[in-house]
Amino acid sequence: MNLRFKNNKSQSALEFLTTYGWAFLILLVMISALAYFGILNPSKVLPNSCTLGSEFYCMDYTLQSASPGTLRLKLKSNAASLINVSNISLTSNSVTPFACSGGGTGTGILPNSTIPFDITWTNCNLAAAGFTSGNKVKILMKLRYFEVTSGPSYSKEVNGEIFTTVI
Repeated sequence: MNLRFKNNKSQSALEFLTTYGWAFLILLVMISALAYFGILNPSKVLPNSCTLGSEFYCMDYTLQSASPGTLRLKLKSNAASLINVSNISLTSNSVTPFACSGGGTGTGILPNSTIPFDITWTNCNLAAAGFTSGNKVKILMKLRYFEVTSGPSYSKEVNGEIFTTVI
């Protein structure tokens, strides 16, 4: 009689573990299906953004995949004095870094100007960098500038990023 109660306890323990095992397996299949169809992709939920140092305000931006790939950026100066942008470099964290030709320099941007500074880069290597149309990408920017009164010997550097959807 003692042996019979022991078997009942082990049977109920096995049924308990089996039930939870099936529930865990179903949960795992559901999460895998959501991930496969892109529902759990957080980059699709995050908003587009352009961040740069306090010296510049990023007014607008677009990354177009039409041949040739084009990046357009509209900046406004928030600097306290007249500045000269000497270089803007672009890259990404992908295996083949994002790169473009053209764009990048400007002279004599007025302080707190209401007139934006437009920059256009063309011939961007979107496919080589792994950027495809409809996906969100992060582009890293490095902007070098100097105050006109101080001269190029006193150049400063501002880092920023553009997080946008390739259209």
